[in-house]
Amino acid sequence: MDEIVLAATSLASERTGAIVALEREMGLRSYVETGIALDAVVTYDLLVSIFHPPPRSTTGGGDPGNRVAAAACFLPSPSTPS
Repeated sequence: MDEIVLAATSLASERTGAIVALEREMGLRSYVETGIALDAVVTYDLLVSIFHPPPRSTTGGGDPGNRVAAAACFLPSPSTPS
């Protein structure tokens, strides 16, 4: 988690947005399958290289095993509260 926080802080200081989905109770397999498979260990350098402009992708998905499962995944739009 420290690597994600460090990368997010660095990207934010450059005003670069990043969406990182962390798997918890709800699985992310259906979203991971829409992206580019990586299965890589989560590191600061990897995350910054995924999201650093020019963007090669806009979203990444990870699993609880401290690995990046995929990049450039399609995630659902947040629903509007009723």
